Amino acid sequence: GGHRWRRVAAELAATGLPLATVTIGRDVRDVNGVIADRYGIGAAGAVLVRPDGHAAWRHADRASDPRSVVAAAVATALGRPPAPVEDAEDAPAAEDVG
Repeated sequence: GGHRWRRVAAELAATGLPLATVTIGRDVRDVNGVIADRYGIGAAGAVLVRPDGHAAWRHADRASDPRSVVAAAVATALGRPPAPVEDAEDAPAAEDVG
């Protein structure tokens, strides 16, 4: 799981935000199977980790609008006001996060 989180991170990175993704089990090995549990997330969750290694934000599972969720988390981590939330009819269609 997590392809939507990765896509959102790539979209934000394309705007010049220094943001990279790391996927448990794909980019980093979890030999003991404890990484997600220690971060308090499920298989479809996400964590925003600051450059100093501290977790700035986490979302335990999938989100209906991951772009808004991640954009708000990044803005908060950077000390910026979050961008206005789009109207529900303008928001992207929900996809399965599998």
